Amino acid sequence: MIKLQTVAASVALSMFASAGMAAVVTINSVSGEWVSTTPGGVLGLNSSGSGSYSEIKWGDPVDDVNQSGYSFQGLIPPPIVVDTALGTEFDLGVFTHDNFAVWNWPSVASWITSANLNVNFELSIDGNDYSLSQVYTFDHDETPNFDGPGQSGGICKYGDATGTGVNGSFGCNDQVTAVLNESLSETVILDGMEYTFGISGFRYGEETLDFFRTQEGLENEAILVGQLLVTELPSEVPLPAAGWLLLAGIGGMAALKRKRASA
Repeated sequence: MIKLQTVAASVALSMFASAGMAAVVTINSVSGEWVSTTPGGVLGLNSSGSGSYSEIKWGDPVDDVNQSGYSFQGLIPPPIVVDTALGTEFDLGVFTHDNFAVWNWPSVASWITSANLNVNFELSIDGNDYSLSQVYTFDHDETPNFDGPGQSGGICKYGDATGTGVNGSFGCNDQVTAVLNESLSETVILDGMEYTFGISGFRYGEETLDFFRTQEGLENEAILVGQLLVTELPSEVPLPAAGWLLLAGIGGMAALKRKRASA
């Protein structure tokens, strides 16, 4: 995790941190960009968009029109009142998986297995302004729509048979999961407290889940639920006064020993 900024403590904020009171985090803008995929050389890979909206497409479409793809539309939540001991959820953005059939060519990667979304926040914490970059990794499980490793005897990998529930008439659903990529992300450090934005999951239907199962042949939309995490950093433990006196005594004894040896 990249430590972005350290700010000197203010009296008011010190009181908040020690008393466990709530801070106010205001997100002023959210912009996203799809920055990389695994594998990198996927057939038909392309990206577009700017500002709060970004999309990425891939594959050779079976219908010669619709590629598979992801899109992200950033949202600006109301000011977040966060308790230092708890993660606070908020609507980060609208995530869409265009789940359209693409040809599986054996000689080239036909779809992604993961994609990285770089999200830039302009925010303030109790009136202190920051620019913060977070990278989220979306893992993509592309399931076959005909008998194969993910479907046996008409039964899909996720759910039941094709045509049942989320497995619509066009084939088996795919699954998307997303997590914060800590090694590529930044944090804000303010008065001994570390702020970062993770992901709680996807909200679709009436619940939030840590996976998003998307129906084949449709544009599947969910709210990407963020989570503001605040962690108190360990403080340096000062050496007790007696400890400093002991070190001074040891140093004095060593100096006296050297002096006698040279006499």
